[in-house]
Amino acid sequence: QYMDTMNGPPDFLEEPVSPITGTKFENAKAVLEQLYSDDVKDSNIVKGLLLVAEKTADKDAARKYSEKLLSLENTIDNHLYQVQAFLRLGLVKEAEHKLQSFSEKYPDEQRTMLFEAWLAMKKGQLRKALNLTNRYLEADQNNAMPWRLRGEINYLLAKYEQAISDLKMSRLLADEPSTRVILAKAYRRASREDEAITELKSTIDHPQAPMEARLLLELIYTQLRRKADLIKFYDDTIAKFPDSGFWYNRAGAFAVAQNKLDLAEQLYRLGWQKSVQANDKRAAEEAFGRYLHVLLLAGKLDKVFEEAGKYVDGDFASVAYLGMAEAKLKMNDKQIAAQYCQKALDKAAQNEILEVRVLQKMYSLLGEKEVLTYCKERPVS
Repeated sequence: QYMDTMNGPPDFLEEPVSPITGTKFENAKAVLEQLYSDDVKDSNIVKGLLLVAEKTADKDAARKYSEKLLSLENTIDNHLYQVQAFLRLGLVKEAEHKLQSFSEKYPDEQRTMLFEAWLAMKKGQLRKALNLTNRYLEADQNNAMPWRLRGEINYLLAKYEQAISDLKMSRLLADEPSTRVILAKAYRRASREDEAITELKSTIDHPQAPMEARLLLELIYTQLRRKADLIKFYDDTIAKFPDSGFWYNRAGAFAVAQNKLDLAEQLYRLGWQKSVQANDKRAAEEAFGRYLHVLLLAGKLDKVFEEAGKYVDGDFASVAYLGMAEAKLKMNDKQIAAQYCQKALDKAAQNEILEVRVLQKMYSLLGEKEVLTYCKERPVS
């Protein structure tokens, strides 16, 4: 569904694309791309693809579909939406070029000043951004967007109480989840954590809430050491996202911190299974590695070898060998541990990113000397 952001505040937060939101929007992308292949002139489909491009941080798609949208509907709102999309995705130079062209074509458009302020903020010119926003507010105080923008600028200037005041006004005019998130961040910086929690708890289940809302609530609970709140938070989150390996892994880490190793074992195993089902190999590797590590922490060395041994020739071979290496080290068998690390590196040989991660783990297990020896002896390809 196309969001008419010209009638409400833009989402200035560049939220991280999490495994949860990523999966949701990837599914939407697949459906929309099929529809687009059937009808390339349906502007509603193009708007949907542009929204998905923003949410998944796909800069090339944002360029493509914003230009396509303008070729279908060359309107003022769509020009500004293109600038907005570029600013959200960090395409600052391109946004600046588009905004300059827009202002030359539509010199009387009032909203240009707001986008100039937003652009200045993105370029780190906070005083200029604040002056432009204040000028706009002199003429129009009934629009949530400039209040939201000024709130974010004041937040970046560390004027947290003023940011809170501005953001509350924006929320009053248009109650957007993303506004509540930046308001919660300002509350937190002002040491008003309870108010931050209130904002986030009322936001996280909203369909348009950015994942940052849930992550921020988790962070605040953690920093305040609110154990009971965290237990409920993870229970509720997993109930809401039962297929998310990401949240099983987060809950597993909390369980380890509470020394609930049996629970952590269950959570990491589920996180591994869910990530495999979602075809998220990176998350699956992480969960499998943590699963083997928690078995080690629980003293279940035989189970480490049993579980890891099943995957020494598959996609998780490097992780499996590292798990066995760590277990051998626990048994004071450094020689075999080093051999397993070598095998882990051999299995990662065609994947530079994975190889770096294996070397980092090898360094933490065996120390600098073993890693240097491997690197020196490694044949040059």
